[in-house]
Parts: sequence; C-alpha cells; structure tokens
Amino acid sequence: MNLKFLLLLAAIPSITQAALQITDDLRISGFGTQTAVITDQSIPVYHHFNFTDEWCYDCDTTLGVQLDWLMTENLRSSVQVVKSPKNTFSDPDVEWAYLAYQHADFTAKIGRLRLPLFMVSEYYYVSEAYPWIRPPQDVYDSIFGLTYFDGISLEWNTWVGEDFSVRVSPFLATPSSSTHERYGFKFDIEAKDTFGVTVDVNNENGLVRLSYLHSSYTQDVHGGPQFQNMLNMFSIGGQYLLGNVNMMSELVLSEELHSNWYVSLNYLFNDWTPYITYGQRRKLDDNDSLIIGTKYSILANLSAYLEWQHIKGREEMNSGHFTQPQNPFGPIETEVNIYSVGLSFTF
Repeated sequence: MNLKFLLLLAAIPSITQAALQITDDLRISGFGTQTAVITDQSIPVYHHFNFTDEWCYDCDTTLGVQLDWLMTENLRSSVQVVKSPKNTFSDPDVEWAYLAYQHADFTAKIGRLRLPLFMVSEYYYVSEAYPWIRPPQDVYDSIFGLTYFDGISLEWNTWVGEDFSVRVSPFLATPSSSTHERYGFKFDIEAKDTFGVTVDVNNENGLVRLSYLHSSYTQDVHGGPQFQNMLNMFSIGGQYLLGNVNMMSELVLSEELHSNWYVSLNYLFNDWTPYITYGQRRKLDDNDSLIIGTKYSILANLSAYLEWQHIKGREEMNSGHFTQPQNPFGPIETEVNIYSVGLSFTF
C-alpha cells in the first residue's frame, strides 16, 4: 500500500507535520491559511468570503488548533477549534469534539463530527493538504458551508483481497438549527431525521468515495415564508495518482437543488504543483468556473499559492457565485475574475 498517498487522504492528525507532543498520549497540532484576494467586480463573490474589487487580506483567514488524547489502547478523544472565513477570532467554531472507541475493525464515535460527504471533508480547512487555496466551491458550497454535525457514527474497515481497503461509515445526526444568509436574505434551517452513509474504497494509487445524505428540514426566511423540505443528496468523488499527475473529481446530485461537479488535474514537479480545475453548477444555480494556479512548497509544512479563477453565470438577478442580487432592469454582470495569493501552513 502506498503509505504517502494514504496519509494524504487521512484526517488532520496525519497531515500535520510538526505537532507538539506534550506527553506520549497527548498532542497539539494546528493549521492556518492567509491570503490576499481581489476581483474585477464590485459585486461580492462567494458566500462566507465576499471577495470584491478591493484587496482583501482577511477574507480567507483560517487558524485551527487541535488536541488529540489517546486515553486508553482503544479509547481516544479529539477536539478541533477553527477560526474559519465565515467567523471571527473572537467567535471560532468547535469543528469537532468527540470520543472514539475502536475494537478490531470497528470504530464508534460520538459527539461533534465532521460531515464526511466530500473528498477533503475531514481536512476541509487545511489548505496545506490539497493543491488549491480553497476547495472548489461549485461542490463544497453545496450545503451552505455546513461542515459538521452532532451525533454518532460507526466505521467498519476491511480488506477486499490484497489490493483494496474499504471503509463503511453510517452516521446519524441529532436535530439542529443554523442561520445562513444568501443574496441578502437571512434564513434559519432546522434539520431533523438526518442520517447518511459514506463508503471509501482505497488502493495503492487511488480513492473512491461514495456518500448519501438524507435530511428533513424547515427553512424559515426572516420576515418571509416558511418551507418544509426534504433533501436526498448523493455525492461521488475519486482521486488517482498516475506518476506525477494527480487527478481528482467530484459530483453532487439531488432531485431539485444540485447537479454540481468539478474535475481537477495537478502535476507534482519537485517543489511546484501547478493545477487546473473546471467546474459547473446546474439546477438551483447555474455557472461555469475555471481555476488555474500553482502551489510552491517552501518547507514541508509551509506552502505559497498563486491562483486565478474565472466564473461565468447566467444572465439573471442571482448570477453565478455573486452573493448579492442584481437589478433585473439594468445590465447584469455574469462574469468575474478572482486573483489570489496566499500562504498555508501546519504546525
């Protein structure tokens, strides 16, 4: 089995390069991202980021700290606190806080857990772990930026033959409530009956992830109507290493909301990793996006980025990834270019 590849796909404890080992059983690690971003449009782009035609030096700012405790041979706990682009240093999120019990090939977790829907969900905020500055938003903004749930999950790990490892992980979430803002409107989402399952299949050079999420929820627009909805969302992702070429793609589907996907290629060339990504959103939203950039590894746990992205949406009030509605009786902007430079690190 290609150990380097499996470590890349594992959770944050395996990605961080310079964790502080307090004792044999207690460890602190962390990660961060800092960027400078500008666009060629005054209309903000990307919910939670709101990039505009003025340089922004804190729109991407991320800092996370994680504490891992191996309590016994079978019992461990982990807590991760993150200041992400959607909040402030004074109001960070507890991204996960759980107890995990492992016996043979089975692991049970309870507490706050990361939603395991996408390829980089377990290390969503760790830019150092993937080629882009931020994961492709055509897919990763599909569920309003939600990244965690409170509940339980089970994991079963096994081998199929000598070449494939399989992980099956059903999960169940407790009822939850969250507030969001889209196109200038604030609304609450109360979710219940939320459950799902994720299946990972690994071999020496690749990974395939299949996920399903079901949720019954109420959407309450502040000062507006209330809607009862049901979400059945399917996602499939794959990553494959062919020599120095790393290929990655994900697709998200649901009946009324999602037909979103991207495909990405990056080339490992010494300390440089140039990449190109193309993505689309259809159904609820409609846009095409192209990302071209490069990552330069300054140190084993410190990288610099240079990235350009072009987004083209349809000619309507809520166009592409713009975060504000436009005047339907005037000229409608449908295209935007985003320019980003940044640093990512782990510690």
